Amino acid sequence: MLLVEDLHKSYGDLKALQGISFEVKEGDILGLLGPNGAGKSTTMRIVTGYIPADSGRVLVDGLDSMNNSLQVRQRIGYLPEHTPLYTDMRVAEFLMFRAHIKGVPRRERKNRVIEVMEKTQTTDRAQQIIGNLSKGFRQRVGIADALIGRPRLLILDEPTIGLDPLQVRQVRDLIKDLASERTVILSTHILAEVEMICNKVVIIHQGTTVAADKIASLIDNYDEYAVELTLERNGASVDELKTALSIDTVKAVSDSSNSWENPDKVISFRLTPKERKDIRPQLYDLAKTQSWKLLELRRERVSLEDVFTLLTQQHADKAADTKETEPTVKADDAVSEAQASKPEAAKEEAAPEKASEADAEPAKADVETDGKTDATASADSDSPGDGSEQAPEADKDSKKAKE
Repeated sequence: MLLVEDLHKSYGDLKALQGISFEVKEGDILGLLGPNGAGKSTTMRIVTGYIPADSGRVLVDGLDSMNNSLQVRQRIGYLPEHTPLYTDMRVAEFLMFRAHIKGVPRRERKNRVIEVMEKTQTTDRAQQIIGNLSKGFRQRVGIADALIGRPRLLILDEPTIGLDPLQVRQVRDLIKDLASERTVILSTHILAEVEMICNKVVIIHQGTTVAADKIASLIDNYDEYAVELTLERNGASVDELKTALSIDTVKAVSDSSNSWENPDKVISFRLTPKERKDIRPQLYDLAKTQSWKLLELRRERVSLEDVFTLLTQQHADKAADTKETEPTVKADDAVSEAQASKPEAAKEEAAPEKASEADAEPAKADVETDGKTDATASADSDSPGDGSEQAPEADKDSKKAKE
């Protein structure tokens, strides 16, 4: 009926969806679960065609939501978290208007309005102004609006939010009745509600699919088959009782006594079996053998809430570990790049040195040449020449003149 494959959606730098995938078969009642900000509402808006995905695809009854948007919307009934109603209109008037907007043929509109009011039990409020209705009846009118087009897929976002306990029960019963004729997706934070209504669950956390399975299978996968045992103490010590309870089929024994119990008279233990099997028969036989006064022996039931908490916490821890290792990897990459660049830098440094040595050799040659030139020049100045020959003769003439 519905196939969601690898949905991605970002709002600027915020990655709302990072690969959401799940499948809903015809007749399923699917619970869409996740903490606030997990991506539930974004997923439903993409499925219903309110906003497009960045990538991925949605198939409703075999039709692609992007290529066949109008046909897909005709097959979907959607109740948002905040029910959009015209509070100044009467119930029947509003539903007639919505039937017209959704393309219900004129000759069928009246009968269709009567049909959905009967299903949602709002017939006696047909001529009442919506603004004067209670919160519960407004939710019913919103569901009637979602049903007016006879959708094959009904999507309800927090349908029981803000309702009193009686109204919550009434809306739950209504959803169960509606599910007999169509596929239903229910988004809620009330996990007990999902356990009571749905047969399948999808858990979303930080924009990714953490789990998608039937509720019974999911709970069974995380059921340790632990047993709670309560005895009259009769002076026995905790260690003695623990030792006696440590039979071959038991993996662990822990004291689980309640604070309101008298520890001198009553003691409780939690026993975890080595294999996922019911060990109550063996414990009952042991209690008879030891002549214990057995007050309680029951299997510990794992709830959907327990599984939800475990899976979301594991995913959060894994994401945190990934974020912590990313800077280390980047730092290691930077060090590697720096080390890789050192030989190049050394080559570059060595090249100027060689160049400077090469430049120095011509300079040295120039210096030697200049030295030779200076020496030659001095030698030439000492050797007899025109000026040097005339100077001694002039000296002799001056001496003779003095004499």
